[in-house]
Amino acid sequence: MSAARISLKQVETDISKAIDEAVAAGKGKVWTGNSLFLWVRGGSASWLYHYRDGRSMRTQSLGTYPDVTLYSARQARNRLAAQRRDDRRAHDGHRLVPGGPSAATLSGAPDILRKRFADVVEMFVTQSPMAADWKATSTEPHKYRKLKDGALGKMWTDAIEPTDVAAELKTRWGHTLGEADKNRIRIKQICDYARSNGYRAKNAVNPANNDDMKNLIAKPPKSTPHPAMPLGDVPAFMGRLLAKGTDAARATAFLIHTVARTAEARLADWSEIKGNVWTIPGPRMKEGKEHSVPLSPAALAVLGKPAQGRIFPELDKDDLLDKVKEHGGDYTTHGFRSAFNGWAKKQGYSKELRDLAMAHAVGTKTDQAYDREELIEERRPMMQAWSDYVSSLA
Repeated sequence: MSAARISLKQVETDISKAIDEAVAAGKGKVWTGNSLFLWVRGGSASWLYHYRDGRSMRTQSLGTYPDVTLYSARQARNRLAAQRRDDRRAHDGHRLVPGGPSAATLSGAPDILRKRFADVVEMFVTQSPMAADWKATSTEPHKYRKLKDGALGKMWTDAIEPTDVAAELKTRWGHTLGEADKNRIRIKQICDYARSNGYRAKNAVNPANNDDMKNLIAKPPKSTPHPAMPLGDVPAFMGRLLAKGTDAARATAFLIHTVARTAEARLADWSEIKGNVWTIPGPRMKEGKEHSVPLSPAALAVLGKPAQGRIFPELDKDDLLDKVKEHGGDYTTHGFRSAFNGWAKKQGYSKELRDLAMAHAVGTKTDQAYDREELIEERRPMMQAWSDYVSSLA
C-alpha cells in the first residue's frame, strides 16, 4: 500500500514537473491521464479533453492554465464525461418526427449528431482552421466564447432557428446594432462549422444568414469615419511636433513619416531598426505578417540616438491621438494614412506601392505567400518624397 502511494505521488510530481517545463518552453503536450492533456503553444496553455464521439475523435477545451488548475481540469473532465453519457442516452432515445422541435431544420436527417451550441463554439475556437489563423494577441477567441453565455449556448445546435438568433441579438446587443451584426456573423460561422461537422443537416439553411435577419432585426447604421487632417495642414503640424520634442510628439512624427498604425509606431523597439530599414514583427501587424519600412533620413532623425529597448518607452495608447487633437478638429492618427494615400496617388505612385507602404493585404493568398521585400528599395523614393513633403515647413 505504501509503495503504491509513493508511486502515485511520484506520478503526480512527474506530471507537475512536465507541466512546468512545457510552460517554460512555450510549447508541448503533457498528458495527465483519462484523455486529459495540457497543450502549450504560442505562449498560452489550454486544458484539452480528447474523446471518441461515435466514429470520430473530438477535443474539448476545459480552460486555460494556470487559471484552471490540474485538479479543476480533472473535475471538469469528469463532469463533461458524465454529460456526454447523458447526451448519448438522450440521443439514443430521441428520434425526430414531423412537427418535432427541429424537423424544419433537419428535414430528413433523423440520425444527426446533437451538440449544444456552446460546445460547438468551443470546438470552433480550439479546432477550426479559421481560428488557427488568429494572431496570438487576437481578442476573437474571447468574443466568440461570449456567445456561449446566452440562450443560444444552451440550445441543441441543430434546433436553432432564425427567430432564436434574432431574439439573442435583440436581447444581448439590441442597444448597439453594430455589435449585433458582428455577432450575427460569428453565429453564422459557428452554424456553418456545425453543419460541416455533422451537428446540423447538410441541407439546413443557416439560421443567421442575412436574408432572414434583415426581416427580423434592424440593420446597423453606416459608420461615419473621422475626417483626416487636411493634407495641407500636415507640414505645419509636423513642425510643431518637432519643436515640442516630447516622446509623444516624436512618436507621432515617426508615425507620419512611416504611415504606420498607432500601435506599430508607439511600440517600436530599437532591435527592429537595422540601418535605414524598420522591420515590424508579425504579431504587432494587423495582417499578422512581418512588415519592413524604408526609413528616410528625417524619419531616422526623429528617433534620436540608438539605444536598447523601446524607442518611446513611456507612452500610453492614447498619447499619440492626444497630440493630433491638440491641432484642433476631430482628427485621428489613422487619418495620416489616408492623407498619404491621397498624396501618393496624386504624385502618380502605383496602387501596389501605396498598399505595400501601408501594409495592406494585396493580391491573392498565393501572391501574399511570396516574399515581397525586394520592393523596399522601390518604395524608398516614394517614402523619401513623402518625408520631404511633410517636413517642408519643419
